[in-house]
Amino acid sequence: MRRVKYIGVKLPIIEPGVDLPKIILDSIHESGEVLREGDILVITLKIVSKYLGLLKDISRIEPSREALRLSKKTGLDARYLELLIRESDEIVFAIPFSKLVNIDHFARNFGYSYKDAVNAIKKYPTLFITLRDGHIWSDSGIDSSNHPSNIYSIPPRDIDEVAKSISEKISNLVGFKIPVILCDTELFPWGTMDIPRGTYGIRILTREFGKPDLYGKPKFGGVDNIAYSICGSCSLIFRQSDEGIPVVIVRGVDYEWVDEGMNAQAPVEYDKYDEYIAKIIKYNVRILGLRRVFKPFVKAILKLIR
Repeated sequence: MRRVKYIGVKLPIIEPGVDLPKIILDSIHESGEVLREGDILVITLKIVSKYLGLLKDISRIEPSREALRLSKKTGLDARYLELLIRESDEIVFAIPFSKLVNIDHFARNFGYSYKDAVNAIKKYPTLFITLRDGHIWSDSGIDSSNHPSNIYSIPPRDIDEVAKSISEKISNLVGFKIPVILCDTELFPWGTMDIPRGTYGIRILTREFGKPDLYGKPKFGGVDNIAYSICGSCSLIFRQSDEGIPVVIVRGVDYEWVDEGMNAQAPVEYDKYDEYIAKIIKYNVRILGLRRVFKPFVKAILKLIR
């Protein structure tokens, strides 16, 4: 019987400049565990940001005119918006979260407490979808949770390179190769889940596209994203944020070692999103017709002006 084991590792509070790889290994040993060959180490991106000192105090930020303009329109802190502008390669669009949900219903059904849930929505009434280093983010990964007041963590640039550095340091300490996946919580219409933002040492996509199915037909599928599956499973342990478990050892997953990160393995080029979208729209207009393609947008606009 195949089994995959997920082992949560509790860490002390991480301060900027500490030796994170050594702290992780010490914490593993203190828990009575050891890393084995074939294990995968999964780490939350926020802990890595702390370790790298990527913390910003917005009380020291002077908001620009653009940040002040956005603040008036969204209700968000202008200093936070200035940080968002600086850390985003592009702001794609804004989501008026407080206007899309029934706040009373949402707070009663999904809030830790009604009061805390309402306050959280009031503090962040608008979410921004952004581009950063070719990836799509909500609010560019900027996060204030589990930080003192006014302190926000930001993700590192070139996260694959950071994953490589951690992997190499831990591998040198244990004497064998340990792949690393760096996960971050992201928003989806059906809730939040952890997704990979950087990897090193693991082939993240299976190579079984077109593999014959049970009836011998080539299957349109088989490019499974192992890193996404792993991060999603680890979130069941990461979610215990009050217990300080930002590291998970994943044992029992078959994988192929590669000396590269997830960006180098992407089946599409991140910097060509605009081209892909243009091709999709052009193709749909040709096969479905202009009216059908733009009908949903027209309906949305009519609702806005009524």
